[in-house]
Amino acid sequence: MKPAVFFEQAILDLDDAVKFYTDQSGPELATRYLAALRKATSLLIANPGLGTPIKSRKADLAVRWLPLASPFQKHLMFYRSGAKASEVIRVLHASRNIAEILRETLGYF
Repeated sequence: MKPAVFFEQAILDLDDAVKFYTDQSGPELATRYLAALRKATSLLIANPGLGTPIKSRKADLAVRWLPLASPFQKHLMFYRSGAKASEVIRVLHASRNIAEILRETLGYF
């Protein structure tokens, strides 16, 4: 199994989500969010092809998405399977402009 490596921007996304949940509902909800993230990451490590491929004009983009566990299933983990690791690019809420964010992150989409 290949490990999961989180890009810096994905870590910042997670920091923002934890801060949001802590501010809105307290540390218990933030802890549940991190547990959902760990569950999704375990699934990704065990099954890198599990996620849904995203549609892109760039054929070799090879980015997939995987939702976090309930009740955080609107948070989507975007990743690609590399030779040595699965690379987590971003973790975004589905209500955000994902195409634009990925375009900014990857330089193309």
